[in-house]
Amino acid sequence: AIFVLATTELHKMIPTIISRCQHFDFRKLTLPEILKRLEIICQKEGAKIERAALELIAINSGGSIRDAESLLDQVLTFTATGQEIKAQDLKDLLGLVEITLIGQFCEFLFQKKSKEAIGFLNQIADRGQDLQEFAKSLINYLRQGLILKIMGGIEAANSIITGLTREEIQKLENQVRTNPKQIIPY
Repeated sequence: AIFVLATTELHKMIPTIISRCQHFDFRKLTLPEILKRLEIICQKEGAKIERAALELIAINSGGSIRDAESLLDQVLTFTATGQEIKAQDLKDLLGLVEITLIGQFCEFLFQKKSKEAIGFLNQIADRGQDLQEFAKSLINYLRQGLILKIMGGIEAANSIITGLTREEIQKLENQVRTNPKQIIPY
């Protein structure tokens, strides 16, 4: 008989059990790995979906191919047959926060306008936006700004930065260039 034990809390297993088991560590998949799988699925299904939309699915899957496939399935189910799926359609369907809102909020922070930043957050909450989703998007935006700063610009960071349009990346680069100490405090 073979027993398969799966846990995310190995430290809670007693040593007697651990000593008699083979141990396999699994990792989350990388964004390129998930994108490749999603592209294969779209090709087999004959679905037309732009790359930025696939990147959004991969980013929001949390490194899980099962979650990425589930999100893709939802998108394909709610989209008319033969219609190309755009990143904006995906943002609406998943309830994602617009990058322009994140960029605007960051401008308030960079300019040290705390009153306006708090008012802006209140407006977002009043419109029914999910503040946890806003926080996730803000962290991702600042992470990509940090990557831009470290890599030295769009050309060098182009393969790493995902989920943003060319215009959004340009705006982020302008923010990084004009507010360098706020992005990287050292």
